[in-house]
Amino acid sequence: MIANKRLIDQAARQRALNTQLSFAVSAPAGSGKTGLLTQRVLALLAQCDEPENVLAITFTRKAAAEMQARILEALDNAQQQPTEPEADYEKTTWHLAQAVLQRNKDKQWQLLSCPNRLRIMTIDSLCRSLSQQMPFESQLGHTSEILDNVNRAYQLAARETLQQLHRPSEIQGDLIRLVKHFNNQLDQIETLFIRLLVKRDQWLGIVFQTKNQRELLEAMLVEVIEEHLQSLQHTLLPIASELVLLADHAANNLQDSSSPIKSCLGLTGLPSADSSFIPQWLGIAELLLTQAGSLRKSATKTIGFLSPLDRSLSPEQKESAKIFKQRMAELLTEAQKISELESTLHQIRTLPSSGYSENQWELLDSLTHVLINLASNLHITFQQLGKIDYLAVTLAALDALGEPDRPTNLALALDYKIQHILVDEFQDTSTTQLELLQRLTAGWQTHDGRTLFVVGDAMQSCYRFRDANVGIFLDVRQHGISDITLEPLNLQVNFRSQQGIVNWVNQSFQRIFPAVNNSNRGAVAYSPSTSFKSALNIPAVETHLLAYEDNLLSRQDEARVVTDIIQQTQRQRPKDSLVVLVRSKAHAQTIISSFNDSGITYQANDIDRLDTCMPVLDMLSLTKALLYPQDRIAWLAILRAPWCGLNMHDLHTLVHDRKEGEHWPLLISRILDIAQQDGIIHHLSSAGQKKLQRFARVISTALAQQKRHSLRHWIHGIWLALGGPGLLINIHDKENVNTFLALLDHYEQGGTITRWQDLEQAVNELYAKPTISDKENSVPPVQIMTIHKSKGLEFDTVIIPSLDKRSRSSNKELLLWLERIDYSEQTHQQQRQLLISPINATGDNKDPIYHFIQQQHTEKDQLESDRLLYVGCTRAIKQLHLVAYAGIDHRTYEGSGPLTLKHLKEPSSQTLLQRLWSAIGQNDQQNLLHIIEPNKQKDSQAMSKKTTKLSHPSHIASLPPNWEAPVIQKNELLKPYRGTNQLATVNHRNNTTRKNVATPDALMQREQRYIGTVIHLALQHITETGYKNWNRTRIQKQQCLWKIQLAQKGINPRRLDQAVDIVHQAIDKTLNDKTGQWLLDNTHEDSATELQLWDSKGQHIIDRTFIDTKVIKGMKERIRWVVDYKNSQPSENQTQEAFINEQKQQHQKQLQYYTTLFNHERIPTCSALYFPLNHLWVEI
Repeated sequence: MIANKRLIDQAARQRALNTQLSFAVSAPAGSGKTGLLTQRVLALLAQCDEPENVLAITFTRKAAAEMQARILEALDNAQQQPTEPEADYEKTTWHLAQAVLQRNKDKQWQLLSCPNRLRIMTIDSLCRSLSQQMPFESQLGHTSEILDNVNRAYQLAARETLQQLHRPSEIQGDLIRLVKHFNNQLDQIETLFIRLLVKRDQWLGIVFQTKNQRELLEAMLVEVIEEHLQSLQHTLLPIASELVLLADHAANNLQDSSSPIKSCLGLTGLPSADSSFIPQWLGIAELLLTQAGSLRKSATKTIGFLSPLDRSLSPEQKESAKIFKQRMAELLTEAQKISELESTLHQIRTLPSSGYSENQWELLDSLTHVLINLASNLHITFQQLGKIDYLAVTLAALDALGEPDRPTNLALALDYKIQHILVDEFQDTSTTQLELLQRLTAGWQTHDGRTLFVVGDAMQSCYRFRDANVGIFLDVRQHGISDITLEPLNLQVNFRSQQGIVNWVNQSFQRIFPAVNNSNRGAVAYSPSTSFKSALNIPAVETHLLAYEDNLLSRQDEARVVTDIIQQTQRQRPKDSLVVLVRSKAHAQTIISSFNDSGITYQANDIDRLDTCMPVLDMLSLTKALLYPQDRIAWLAILRAPWCGLNMHDLHTLVHDRKEGEHWPLLISRILDIAQQDGIIHHLSSAGQKKLQRFARVISTALAQQKRHSLRHWIHGIWLALGGPGLLINIHDKENVNTFLALLDHYEQGGTITRWQDLEQAVNELYAKPTISDKENSVPPVQIMTIHKSKGLEFDTVIIPSLDKRSRSSNKELLLWLERIDYSEQTHQQQRQLLISPINATGDNKDPIYHFIQQQHTEKDQLESDRLLYVGCTRAIKQLHLVAYAGIDHRTYEGSGPLTLKHLKEPSSQTLLQRLWSAIGQNDQQNLLHIIEPNKQKDSQAMSKKTTKLSHPSHIASLPPNWEAPVIQKNELLKPYRGTNQLATVNHRNNTTRKNVATPDALMQREQRYIGTVIHLALQHITETGYKNWNRTRIQKQQCLWKIQLAQKGINPRRLDQAVDIVHQAIDKTLNDKTGQWLLDNTHEDSATELQLWDSKGQHIIDRTFIDTKVIKGMKERIRWVVDYKNSQPSENQTQEAFINEQKQQHQKQLQYYTTLFNHERIPTCSALYFPLNHLWVEI
């Protein structure tokens, strides 16, 4: 777009700016999609009453930020530049921006000073906004946080569902059937439940559909079968007449066999596309396909074509056999020319049965009940945790909008406010997101002034694992959404890549992609692009094949080739950006190691997990050792860590140093002994003694500071005192350490980590910070990322290694379903069609329906894999390098002479290399093929080993034995305003006075207060619900709630169970005490619990109050009782009488004041204390 060059798709680009029409734009890689979206938004803003009338939806925060930045940049440029630019694109943008600036001035929008008025947001943020505006309809209530460890919630819900196996419930029978089906493998069922909850938006609506819908589902099976038969019927038309004649001939020869071909006897035309004709279609498939699923190349006796050389035949029969055999050979040659005949025939062999067996249906019916219960349990779990996942937000947004025919007030308000919607990356839309869009546009009509603009590239759809359905994009382009007709537009010009790359991509992927679109199969036909840039005088695409003899044991040679490509490119074009794109993160590890050996500066984006960073792992061990002193492994890890650095001999000596007959002591005890006495351990090396003593002093001082700082600052201070910063090797490790400290801050509760596994999982899921390029280095760092991550980016040189690696096979699911999008002419809506099947029982044969759905998913995965390869190849601006291993075919190569492509084995069908195999043979000035022979790889491997030996020393780095932390220089300037940090200097040994440290008694009193609070809440709940409704079973169920409440209060995790027992005892004793029952009785006159009263002194809370009768001077009178619950107990050796007197003295004044709050009632008032743990009633 930098020159005034007429574009072949200029008319489509200009039409996309018509603000009266809705469009579905197909924008291939490098076609300027974001620029077109920017222009469309500007065109709409220039005509709107408010900027909020335009809503632009993206799928990532990065894309939203980029679009907003482009719009604001266009407005700023138009404001700063009074004359129009020369280039067409910039000129159009300038004029549109000028119109927006005028609108901004007329309407006083203040867009440049208030850019947040631009409604550009991700789909997740939109859903969150919708759900918060209607808290009751969305059923989310208050603003819920997003769970860090969502698997914990899934696991709790799954286990709660499985618990119903052991108690009477509505689903107990269904669970029993399910468990029998899985041969009592409860762990496997729990895992499958968790996997299903991750994608519950896909099946939640489905399981409701399946209830009592057997006829509908079986009709769907028949429809799918007949659809495949019609497709095959159409494909076979060019050879139909000859085929049926030859099939009849073959069937006549096979009547005494078990071959499926014999079903074709008597055929005079292609069988009907009816499920009852499946045997004949299977016969045709057997006639044309081998057992492996490929088209036959010859006619044999096994498929009904007799040999002319058969001596048992008469001369006439031999002549006839020769003719039919020749005709069949000619037919097979013609069949090879028919596109997709092989795959279509193969699908006939995997067609599902036309109905469910009784066992299947019973299991499916049970599953629907169990899964509904599972989803309900997850909702309850979210409420208990006070947190949710992103999927819950999306589903809540749908609830907030209501059904299209029953919109909520929010939907009606948005319908008035939002006039134009734009959606980016629409090819990766899921069915749930489509439903959200349908509800947002419910009631919209074509030409009513409201528009919908969706843009995407079906060839780049690669997010099936997130429920993306490329069929939605294909279907919407054809039929629109609801009552909105979307005019399809196609962009064709590629502004990114040089002509050589564009030509290669066109030629290669024209063969790889399917010939026609099919929304149900997820098949996308290739749309060629036209290059805007001219060809460069360098090879556009270079393929590097590493030939190997027998077994491939190591990928170091491939890493070496990638390294050589980068070094050569950096020498020739030092300013160029380079990227290594991998399909899986695991594919990058060997390459990263090679880069480290060769000194190549790289930036690995989301490749190395935080748990691979050794400083972080050492800090994790340090935290665990200090919080859980009994964890011996953690203590051994921190003693071995570089800040202490004990060798294995010293570590063994320390661990086994104990007195005769002494139990194995905690290592922390040994450390503290050494710190206090400068103890010497016999047989420990001199260096080990010094290291251990220094380490012990730091740990001893640190333990004296526990609970005086937040956990983050405490651990950070210990790490500093141990010399952690001096041990950081990589410049990005400091950022990783800070990331870990932030996690400590997030997961800390009361100075500890209550759920250690959550912290560990967070460390496992976060990624280490990428290496930052040296500022003095003029060469930009090489980027390393997955192909998925590279989407939307571009680089001068792209390298894609490991093309020969197979894709990972999918896991078996408890329930498989296949969602098909069908457009209804009656409702003008995209509707879900459903195939669904439960997994077959353990040890049973394959279920035909489950197997068919599985095969369909496999085909969709393969088609998406092709599209992912397209995404990777189209990131390149100047040059593309493809790297892979290929086995030598010794049937064609005798061991002498140069290797060529014909000497290599064809790759496995499950690899990306196989998809490119036919394109690799193009060897010209623009496309080069390099075959690296095994002997050259050995030389490279020897060099790699030599480098590795030099760059990876065998010893473990550690601080010198005499190392001491630097003394912090005193700064008296701020002395009056700061306290002292005794941890900053590790030489402070005699720390005998400890100020402001909570005593054990104070901590215990605090815990007692927390326990008392929970007891009060429980007694309040029992009173309000009626104490007669409470039994042991109901009390037992409350223990989980009490545990959560106590944990939230800050009870030490190690004493949680003990605290719950105390609450349980208090409730149990009160319910079994006559006085307790009298107190809990809510039928008393004016009964109230935790009553809040206010006076001039502030708020007062009365634990229990009511009006009852009492005999006073021989007469019954109405009495107001004011009762305070206390969970105190007599101390050791204290008599009950002394305890009562103590409590009276302590609380008498308070209770007497409480009674004065009821003076206005003019009836006698009595006060008392009740001790639930002691059955004790004390009147004041």
